[in-house]
Amino acid sequence: MLKTKKGYKRGYPVAILAGLEEDHTVLWKVFSNIVKHEKTLPLIGTRNDSKALYNFNELIINALRPTLKEGIKSIILAAPSRTNYTQEFITHIRGHHAWLLQGSNKAVFSEITGSASTQFQVAELARTPTFRRLICETTAEETENLIEAVKNEGELTDYFSLRAHVFAVPLSAEELEVFFEKFLPVFTLFEVNRDKKNRITVYSQYLKFWDTEMYTVNSMQDIPDEPKEGITLEITQYTIKSSDIEDAPPFIKELLRLSPSAKGTFCKIAYVNYR
Repeated sequence: MLKTKKGYKRGYPVAILAGLEEDHTVLWKVFSNIVKHEKTLPLIGTRNDSKALYNFNELIINALRPTLKEGIKSIILAAPSRTNYTQEFITHIRGHHAWLLQGSNKAVFSEITGSASTQFQVAELARTPTFRRLICETTAEETENLIEAVKNEGELTDYFSLRAHVFAVPLSAEELEVFFEKFLPVFTLFEVNRDKKNRITVYSQYLKFWDTEMYTVNSMQDIPDEPKEGITLEITQYTIKSSDIEDAPPFIKELLRLSPSAKGTFCKIAYVNYR
């Protein structure tokens, strides 16, 4: 039985947001449900001092390394209008860290105008259509890079993202719950978030192993914030009319095209295996 939310969960990692300002940079980790502050990095000196600017950009690169190693390769650079902070940073990367822009394991950079220094500014930025479009575009390009990497190298044993999968299915969350119950008795999806205006509902479940058996958790409180093992499932249900197809995400457009009904309910399944 579907259960309503009691608290919230971050969801799965999507991208890194870097708010570049005159005298500091703020790094945020973008999850499917929330945006979480990571670090604030100060500029020691001024941007007019080439040595100070070099050291500052190196500080940002070093702060990004741990998240990049986790497999999150989508990076959104935000800076106030009428500034060249993003261009300065990209120029630094091209001159000193070209590995970030080359090969199938490269990072995907995109730019957006606006400040991302405070929680309020990030919330405002995340509501814009441009931000949502960038998330879709950068993660799509990252997926293409992963596919190319597998083709070229056969396997990437240390690449975290290869343990994360996203599917789209023309089923409701309730129908998915019935499907999973065939394999996992007493399977329950817990409601995390509901957007009535856009007809979007997000559910979660966590699968853990005991000996050779797999079990589900009994409540949202049992789902760890930072899993070290097991499998997380995040299911986003969309209910949409065919008349709204132009504003729908790409995967829903395709499902609507294949669906004979005038109104459809679809789900996106995000599956992460933490081993």
